[in-house]
Amino acid sequence: MDFFARKPFRYRVLGLQDPARLIVDFEPAGGDSYVPPPAQGGDTVLVEPRPNSVIFDPLTVSGYSRNPEVANAITLTGPHGKVLVRRTVRSNDWSHT
Repeated sequence: MDFFARKPFRYRVLGLQDPARLIVDFEPAGGDSYVPPPAQGGDTVLVEPRPNSVIFDPLTVSGYSRNPEVANAITLTGPHGKVLVRRTVRSNDWSHT
């Protein structure tokens, strides 16, 4: 399960038994810092970098995918849509990754 917050928050997680369940409480933490949600495409979620963010060299790309092809194409485009870099990366295990 993923929780993507666009504003700061505090949370509390509580695990209960009989029946087993997980409780997550959220509370706004104040502040105006907006964070865009991760980019999604099919069964892939790109956590970093976020859409329209400023990037630096070296660039770290992180996310996860349940891609049965066991490979994901990563394309870095410039501000006008020009493809700057395209790489294919392999997933570790498509059924659990």
